[in-house]
Amino acid sequence: MKSFKYLLILAVCASGCIKHVPLQGNYPQGPVIGQTDQKVDVVWQKLINVVSEKGLNVKVVDKNSGFIMSDDLSFQHKLTTESKSGKLVNPEAFLVTSRLNVVKSERFELKKVTGQWSVILSPTANGGTEIKAMMAGMEAKDEMPANQRIAGQSVKKYEVYSLQNFEKWLIASLK
Repeated sequence: MKSFKYLLILAVCASGCIKHVPLQGNYPQGPVIGQTDQKVDVVWQKLINVVSEKGLNVKVVDKNSGFIMSDDLSFQHKLTTESKSGKLVNPEAFLVTSRLNVVKSERFELKKVTGQWSVILSPTANGGTEIKAMMAGMEAKDEMPANQRIAGQSVKKYEVYSLQNFEKWLIASLK
């Protein structure tokens, strides 16, 4: 009888205690574009300096085309979710992700939140530089260890979008 109660509690929790809550907001996609009166070579050097100072790992560097792309970066420290009313918990974060509701309390424990950023520098007609910055390859997975998952439950992937704060910061750093 005791084991039946535990099985019943487990079945109830499996069917309703843990619920994925999709994002309610609409988040911008695509690059953030900025311009500066500085020449491409000057902006390129600033970009290299920012990357070096912040210790950002880079996967692709092509000075001739003005393109640079990062390796996967962890955005665990600059992540937010939405409140139950759909408002951002931390509007200054770099990424927003969907969440789980667990037995009426909000659970927000993601193990792996990664993404890549890229920048393209292009000369403008007036001799300045157009800067396009974009996040891509964003991924968020849960932290629940395999031995704590309900039977048959796999690692969950969540919706994740850039809030474009990282891209705006990067562009501002180059002006």
